[in-house]
Amino acid sequence: MGLIFLPGPANLEENVRDALATSVKNWDSKEFFKIYTSIQTDMKGILDCDYVLAIGTPEQHALQMLLTSMFDEKDSLLVFSNGFYGARVTNIAALSNANILNVQVEKETPITFPVAKNYIDERKGKINGVVLNYVEASTGIRNQILEIAEYAKEKGLYTVVNGISAIGSEDFDMREWLIDAVVCASHHGLGMPPGLSFIGLSNDAIEKIQKVNKTMYFDDLKNHLSYLAKEEIPFTPAVNLYFAAEAALQNIKKVGIEEWILRQKRVAKYVRTNLQNQNLKVFAPEEYASNGVTVFFIENAQLVKNLLFKEYGIEIADGVGELKTKTLRIGHMGAVSQTDYALFFDALEEIIKKAQATVAKKQ
Repeated sequence: MGLIFLPGPANLEENVRDALATSVKNWDSKEFFKIYTSIQTDMKGILDCDYVLAIGTPEQHALQMLLTSMFDEKDSLLVFSNGFYGARVTNIAALSNANILNVQVEKETPITFPVAKNYIDERKGKINGVVLNYVEASTGIRNQILEIAEYAKEKGLYTVVNGISAIGSEDFDMREWLIDAVVCASHHGLGMPPGLSFIGLSNDAIEKIQKVNKTMYFDDLKNHLSYLAKEEIPFTPAVNLYFAAEAALQNIKKVGIEEWILRQKRVAKYVRTNLQNQNLKVFAPEEYASNGVTVFFIENAQLVKNLLFKEYGIEIADGVGELKTKTLRIGHMGAVSQTDYALFFDALEEIIKKAQATVAKKQ
């Protein structure tokens, strides 16, 4: 069957795969720069921001580039975490040399506006930035970033959002929500292959970046901004990833970003409903369940995952961190079809029975 239901990378549509196989072009040419600016324009529309950088690097490195370029030892950041990937964001933020005030929320709960407001108010005058995940991909919980970002801006703070498991799957509007910077990955909700990261910036964020001076080269976003202002690509890019990105963005434009997100939302609801119909508990509260990834509790998690792949060619993801042996994660990002997930649930019901029988034989 060969179906991939991962929370990244997502399945690719045929035109994206074809673009990925296109012959290599000269990256240092007007033709390629035109492709780059086309991607910029389309991503600015999706994010609704002032500027976008499309960089050939893993998404966690892009987040490091953003935070180390935007903040230094003169800054103090309030960094929220409610799971495995939130803790990783905290560690990355520390590389900026800013003073980090880490707030760890229980992994079972979302980061809500009342909680964030309380911490922001307690640290009035002591911080100048807020950093948090939009979606915590280890639990499938969507955090309440809109209200948090609006309040942070009201208090004169920068807001940086890790949108890696959210952009393309969740509603998002940097300008309206008063967010200063976001990082997102090509291979999640946008339906592109892995390898590209996008950094959306407000004019305020660009101004802040220009004021930070560090001994960096590739990681310094000032270098990228400077080259692009001269209509030059700063470093040799993986050109075929940009061809694929351009094709994927055309797919999104054909249906519109609203319908693209709604399609994933419908499939996510279908997935959660069918898991519950099989008496499997979904980790995230329904009100805060993400559109891109669902995490669920299951006995014999590793065995079930391995049997799904061995017998049906269906690949889903392990749990992570403390939840590794207790949960599995299923992605419904990018180009998703409810029909494919119906096949998954037929297989899952059968595999759970086989896993239970296998364990019983060993006892």
